[in-house]
Amino acid sequence: MKILSQQLIALQHSKHMTPYKLRKLVAIHEKYFPNESLLTVINKLDLKPKVLEQITQEVHNFFAQNLIQSYQNQQISITTIYEPEYPTLLKEIHDRPSVIYQKGRLKLHNHNRKRLAIVGSRTPTPYGIDVLKYLIPPLIEAGFTIVSGLAKGIDSAAHQIAIHSGGETVAVLGNGLHRVYPAENKKLADKIGSEHLLVSEYPPATSPQKWHFPERNRIISGITVGTLVVEGKAKSGSLITAYCALEQGREVFAVPGNIQEINSKGPHQLIKEGAKLVTCPEDILEELIPIV
Repeated sequence: MKILSQQLIALQHSKHMTPYKLRKLVAIHEKYFPNESLLTVINKLDLKPKVLEQITQEVHNFFAQNLIQSYQNQQISITTIYEPEYPTLLKEIHDRPSVIYQKGRLKLHNHNRKRLAIVGSRTPTPYGIDVLKYLIPPLIEAGFTIVSGLAKGIDSAAHQIAIHSGGETVAVLGNGLHRVYPAENKKLADKIGSEHLLVSEYPPATSPQKWHFPERNRIISGITVGTLVVEGKAKSGSLITAYCALEQGREVFAVPGNIQEINSKGPHQLIKEGAKLVTCPEDILEELIPIV
């Protein structure tokens, strides 16, 4: 692993380096000081001397604890923006994560663009689950990996149906790989982490925070060529993911529902705004096959 990557991972573990500050540091480094150490460039962030001193101490402690080796011993793969293995699709987005942690057998190969995000309500109706059972198997047969966020409801069902259909699935977390949220999905997370792939931009010991999940959504859309919304309220995390996909230039799909059902409001809003209405697997495949 490159020295720059090691420094970046160490800085990410500092309590005084927010994801925003870290992305800003990487941007400054790449544009103006590509040949310098990150620990030198950090002075360009105009941080207070006391904060700089604290960050320096935290970086020293990180290396003293040999945490990178510890993660690797736990079969956690770490990829930074400086590594050639960093996923091409994710590298294309403007607010790409500086570091990603992965656990499982499936790698985010650059040559594999066949990935579709499926997101939706945490309280789905039987109709929403039936829709997943109808749409996912043909997508799996066509070679698509199903990506979602391990949340309750549609997310969990999408992972499970993908697995039961003999396909591959990726779960993008709003917490570290050592944490499972929600707790009821621990068994599913363990299976994905051993047979499929768990992904997080947060250090493994990071507990879930409310603001992590909107941030996580840009990665769900960022590692896929399209996002499908199956049920969701007018203001929901699934719509945030859809809008992230739009900003990233990716395809957005939505399944219509009962006009009197609150879970239909989100998909119907997206359809009004130009998302492709989905009534069968072919509606998705005819859009995505030409671009993958």
